[in-house]
Amino acid sequence: MRKIYSLIALLLISGAVFSQSQRLVLFEEFTSENCSPCAATNGPLNALLNANGNEVVSIKYQNNIPSAGPMYNQNVADVSNRMTYYANSYSPNGILDGNVYNDQPATLTQADISNRYGVTSPFTVTITHAINGTSVDVTAVVKMTGSLPTTGLVARFAIIERNIYFTTAPGSNGEKHFEGVMKKMLPNGNGTPLPATMVQGDSVVYNFSWTMANVYDQNQIAVVGFVQDDATKEVHQAGYSRTQMQNDAGIIATQVNYLNCDTTITPSVKVFNYGIADLTSVDILYKVDAGTNQTFSWTGTIPSGSSSVIALPSIN
Repeated sequence: MRKIYSLIALLLISGAVFSQSQRLVLFEEFTSENCSPCAATNGPLNALLNANGNEVVSIKYQNNIPSAGPMYNQNVADVSNRMTYYANSYSPNGILDGNVYNDQPATLTQADISNRYGVTSPFTVTITHAINGTSVDVTAVVKMTGSLPTTGLVARFAIIERNIYFTTAPGSNGEKHFEGVMKKMLPNGNGTPLPATMVQGDSVVYNFSWTMANVYDQNQIAVVGFVQDDATKEVHQAGYSRTQMQNDAGIIATQVNYLNCDTTITPSVKVFNYGIADLTSVDILYKVDAGTNQTFSWTGTIPSGSSSVIALPSIN
């Protein structure tokens, strides 16, 4: 399939004074559909990342360790570029904001995410995207809100498929659900250098268009962008354009006191709204052990990109 890329960068100067900005943390993972430890790691890892959906965004690179799978073969160039960039030699390998954490992702903790989220950023990264036929059109704005030398800083953008579901595992490790899979780096893995000199209020505008290839569900297309220092590997800020699905929700945590001497328990679930519209009703199916599924119909409001804890009926 023919691929089309275009890039327009424009530096806008403003005399206004800005302050440091709230950070969105970036988590990158090298994983593989043929990697057995990846299958064991990715479930709990994704639960942790999804539980912090407003604090961290992730990109997953399906690599060729221990062997190449179908999703690696769909985009060898971009995955190999990021593997070389980080000198990646094993799977799974998790990286938080470039150089804050680089380890087996099963060791990533809530404290790692929270501590990094608490560090302000000298940039904002704002991204929007639209699907027009077979193309994904992306507009991004990188704005300096603090003070930092910009020599060696690069803006990178990745189109991801937020959720990919298979009925049959595509590799040998049994995984059927994959999250945040990188489909294309824009314009490539090298990214686009920021202007050598930027001051508070300066912005750079980027426009890209990519003709979709190897996309399983275009409704799951999202875009991640980030500003990275190529010398230190540090990611100074990330941005995210969510999927364009109106209604999309998931349970990211269950909450129940398993050590309980009472005759009843009252469990609750944490529901995250991945859609772009407010979530106003959901049906939650739940059961205890191998029991029969029960349905709880909830109504209320969960804004896009937010979560809410919903209490279920008490269970004997």
